[in-house]
Amino acid sequence: MTAPSQTLALPRTGGLLTAARRLFAPSRKGADAAAGTGIAYLHCTDIGWSALVLDPASPGAPTALSGEPPAKQAPAPGEERLDTVFAAAAEAFERNRVSIDRLHVLTDDPGIFYTDTRGEQFNAAEKTSPAVLRAYGAEQLNAPHAIFGFAPFGQKGGKTRQNGVAAFASAKRAGGCLGRLDRLALKVVSLVPVADILVRRAHDLGGATYGALYVGGQSSQLVVACPRHGTVTSRVLPVGVMSLVEAVARESGIGVDDALRALRERSVADEVMTLEPLGDDAEITRSAMDRMIGPALRRMVADIEATLEFFDTQRVSDRPQRLELFGAWERVNGLADFLAASLPVAPSPVTVLELFQRQPPGDCINLLQHTGSDLQIGQTRYSLHGDRLAAAKKPERADGRAGAGRPGDRRQQPGRRGSRSRPAANQGVAGLLARLRGQPAGDGEEAPGSDRQYFLLFGLVCGLLLLVGWQSYDDLQSRHRNAMARVSQLMDENARMRRAVAGSERVQAAASTDKVLWTEKFLAIGRNMDKPMWLTDVFLATETRTVGGSSVVSKKLVLEGAVLPSTVGHILEISKFIDRLEKDTVGFMDDFREIRFHGASLDQAESDPIIRFGIEAWYDENKRVQTRAATPAGGAGGGALGDMQLKVRERNEAIETHAPVSAR
Repeated sequence: MTAPSQTLALPRTGGLLTAARRLFAPSRKGADAAAGTGIAYLHCTDIGWSALVLDPASPGAPTALSGEPPAKQAPAPGEERLDTVFAAAAEAFERNRVSIDRLHVLTDDPGIFYTDTRGEQFNAAEKTSPAVLRAYGAEQLNAPHAIFGFAPFGQKGGKTRQNGVAAFASAKRAGGCLGRLDRLALKVVSLVPVADILVRRAHDLGGATYGALYVGGQSSQLVVACPRHGTVTSRVLPVGVMSLVEAVARESGIGVDDALRALRERSVADEVMTLEPLGDDAEITRSAMDRMIGPALRRMVADIEATLEFFDTQRVSDRPQRLELFGAWERVNGLADFLAASLPVAPSPVTVLELFQRQPPGDCINLLQHTGSDLQIGQTRYSLHGDRLAAAKKPERADGRAGAGRPGDRRQQPGRRGSRSRPAANQGVAGLLARLRGQPAGDGEEAPGSDRQYFLLFGLVCGLLLLVGWQSYDDLQSRHRNAMARVSQLMDENARMRRAVAGSERVQAAASTDKVLWTEKFLAIGRNMDKPMWLTDVFLATETRTVGGSSVVSKKLVLEGAVLPSTVGHILEISKFIDRLEKDTVGFMDDFREIRFHGASLDQAESDPIIRFGIEAWYDENKRVQTRAATPAGGAGGGALGDMQLKVRERNEAIETHAPVSAR
């Protein structure tokens, strides 16, 4: 087998220099065996990791290690929390210079599907191949590919059939977690789910029905097993230590560390009710802790009770006498007492990692047992050969050519330039560079002499592609110049049309000067009116009057209003208002010839003294025409219309300034 460090493309730290040293280093086939002979048992959860390291050379108590991912290793978007825990464990092993030869991994990934093999699909799979079971696991997990392991459990179900348990995991998830172990990935010899360790616990304690509750970070696992009948039920509960901590932090508006400290200092059993409070005064009697995490804990107890009832009635097995408690339940003060108030729960005297270390490796489920070619770590696919991970073999072809035949039939056939059955380790970057230098590709096999010809052909193809690309680039440049010329023509046409539109706007603005802008009139009235004065009615009226001995129908604007009595005289206030309107020649008087006072009287109907008055502004349709004619050349009339004309003229001048020279 080639050196693992040359085929695993997973360096995370050390930069390009470290990767280059690993790549061009000589084979470490003998160095790895001498580097470490220890055996490590690693337990990874979504909270942290713990490990036991055994050294056969120095018997004694195993070395215990543990840790949690630091804050700087917070999961990136799309990354699982469990991946960062695996990476933190690998960095700790590297930092502490832990030298091992074998690594057994225990995981509590809630995505693992664990079941017994009493179903019909397992009976059919025994007659076909493991590929059928991998397809069944992928369907259960809703994943593209799955890996699985099998282990016997319980008594025999028939003359030849052995009852057992099986575990399925997503090949992508398993490869991602193992890949975060970096160089330790190729030392992994088993990947075991936590549920299987609890099932082994049931087998070791005897034939009675056994139940265990494992409390994790974001979820918990309930396992009920009956060795006598070979039945197993495993259920994932969506309540864990960190889910409770995050609920307290979210509801109380504090940080996660402060919420975890609060759950350690205050007992959950004292503040959370075991039964759902009922009645009108339920909200008054409940504590703040019960409002935040009480519903989740009571739902967890209800789910456990429903699972036990299902196992008793549907699986034709007895209920367990008690539930053994494992995991991180100690992080929440009083959690065990709260569960014990409703369920027969008792904390376990041993940890899951200790049980894992005591179990013989062959008795547990190993998810690496049946991977096929679906387990991908980095850029390479691996499978378990013997007790080591190695590069997976290429799938055999039905035509009997490359990769076909028996695995042991690897002789070079006459008339062929070289064997195509070289180890997959030589297909990586290291083997590629070795063939370029004309050196042996590894494992004592010389690189074929025709490889250089293939690389020369590859270089020729790249040169031809470069030439074709350069010619295509010239064509793109020519089309770009033509497109720019068309854009310039369109911009010139656009400038010409904008000038035409600007000219029509000037004609429309000039024609609109003969109209009365009533908005401008009302603004002028409001601007010239005193605070103790208001209008009650404004309307247009016509009246016949004699001008130069002829009867003429004239239009007038009638303003009726009221004013509060004043110490200086209300008639004076009204006259000042009329005077201000007459002096406003731009805003009000540009359409009226004169303003007449219609009279004032005391309103007897009001309880408070109010003076009613009337004003008439006589309209002259020739006055605005005269005003426009008197406007200096190049200037604009007053009021809002004049401002509008000035702005239009300035905008047109700005457009002509930025127009292309060819369009002027």
